[in-house]
Amino acid sequence: MQVKIVCLLMSLYFFKLNEIAEIRLKFSNVNKTEKQASLGQVPKQANAIETYDIYETENEKLCPKLVIYEWIDRLQKQFPNSTYFLLWHKGFNKPTTTKDISLQLTKLLRELKIVGASAYSIRHSATTELAKLGIPERDLATFTHHSQNSRTVYEYLFY
Repeated sequence: MQVKIVCLLMSLYFFKLNEIAEIRLKFSNVNKTEKQASLGQVPKQANAIETYDIYETENEKLCPKLVIYEWIDRLQKQFPNSTYFLLWHKGFNKPTTTKDISLQLTKLLRELKIVGASAYSIRHSATTELAKLGIPERDLATFTHHSQNSRTVYEYLFY
């Protein structure tokens, strides 16, 4: 299940592996009436949790809050007892690490017999698909965590 949400976060929200490793999502943070969810990052200090808003644009094709709500809702229905902490390791109260996520993703790619794929290539192909849909460069830059003037965004343009 961790691999599923990692792939979702990488492809839909363009999180980097080190960012994903620090994310945890408590179901108490889900507002079902407004269909919103807030992501909380595991704090460096034990007494504080930092929360960050999910990026949102005016583009209807990119609406992270609704997409993640739907995805969490489906996961909760499918796995009612095992979705309390989606990105936590098997050990009690032990958050998953970048290494764990990378190993799980590599294992999944091997099981699916996908050769030459990596976290970067998954992220790149998802961004390319968004560019094909006509997403503006500014939105691509926002979702890939690049600056607005980044040359990387121009790699996804199609002529």
